[in-house]
Amino acid sequence: MPNKIIFTNEQVNQIKDLYLVQNLTIDKIAELHKVTSGVISKLLRSLRIPIIPSQRRQGLKIAPKQIQLLINLYQSGKTAEEIAQIFCISTGTIFNFLKKHKIKTRHQREITIEEKEFILRAYKEGRTAASIAKELGFSSPTILRCWQMNGIILPINIKTKTTLSEDQEKQLCQDYINLISKDKLEIKYQIGWRKLKKILNKYNIPSNDRYDYPAKGHRPLLEIWTEKFGKETAAIMFENYKEKHSKRCAGEGNPMYGKPSPKGAGNGWKGWYKEVYFRSLREVSYLIYLDKNNILWTPAEKKEFTIHYLDYKGDKRTYRPDFLVNGNILVEIKPKRLHNSPTIQLKAAAAIDFCNKHNLKYELVDFPINANDILEKLIYNEIKFDRDYKEKFLNYIKRN
Repeated sequence: MPNKIIFTNEQVNQIKDLYLVQNLTIDKIAELHKVTSGVISKLLRSLRIPIIPSQRRQGLKIAPKQIQLLINLYQSGKTAEEIAQIFCISTGTIFNFLKKHKIKTRHQREITIEEKEFILRAYKEGRTAASIAKELGFSSPTILRCWQMNGIILPINIKTKTTLSEDQEKQLCQDYINLISKDKLEIKYQIGWRKLKKILNKYNIPSNDRYDYPAKGHRPLLEIWTEKFGKETAAIMFENYKEKHSKRCAGEGNPMYGKPSPKGAGNGWKGWYKEVYFRSLREVSYLIYLDKNNILWTPAEKKEFTIHYLDYKGDKRTYRPDFLVNGNILVEIKPKRLHNSPTIQLKAAAAIDFCNKHNLKYELVDFPINANDILEKLIYNEIKFDRDYKEKFLNYIKRN
């Protein structure tokens, strides 16, 4: 069994500085400390430092304090490609910064004889200008000019001459689902993005970086892929598909992020009490108790009480307590068996911090169910249950 990795306080502070101040990626920090990226991610989460989900794929945005360093590197003779690798951004972003700060850019390096021969040979093989440019580090117009200067008459729209077999198309689709980037696929299969998109559409694979489930009335993707690729391959593809869909809809990507829970959400007993929606018998019992004792209360599912927190995966979440009591106490009703669950603990910690900043108090309450009071209110039509919960509640009364 491998030994548990323990960081010293000095190492922890150094990792925080590398991640938050110097904007290094998790992979680079892991490489510096000779550990896996998972160890660094776990440490950052334990310190409650938000982790950018798309950091590995998209790189980091350059910090304002690093712009002068970028300019100095370029003026000292470093190429845009070399600077892009240092800051984990594209060469286009480098040139945008230089243009914004009115820094005169150098002309692109000259094409060598060997590169020129390769470019001409690639044209005969049916390669696109974009794929050649990415492989050699030039722009597409540079490749086109090289072709034109060597007597190649180009049509207005250049189309790839590469033809893929059915097996190659299936392998391309599998590579795309396995998150191989479009740029690498274009180089590997020597095709342009338009043809790549056409092949993906042919096999009903989303090609716009969105992993949404099919619209109502359409055939399920698993069924389509099973016919195209076989049961085993389709199962693997669909698992990857669901994983990506889940990641894209997590945190701020969730359409319900920052909004109150919709009516009908949750697993508890749902209904209305005095025009206030409740989601458990404990909640409505607590409200009846407050009214009996003339204690002021109001629902806390309002924008002003939105609390932001990070879940155990490090994704951004929002949460709103159940009620505001006496104008200064935010109350969350939950059975005691759930008080020590990770999600409830994270919500409670964020809620306490929120209350400290807004001169409020926070209470996590396990209020007993008072079936007799609920039945009385139900008889006088002060409580209205959703769906079949009325019949379910009457059966609950008989059992208890």
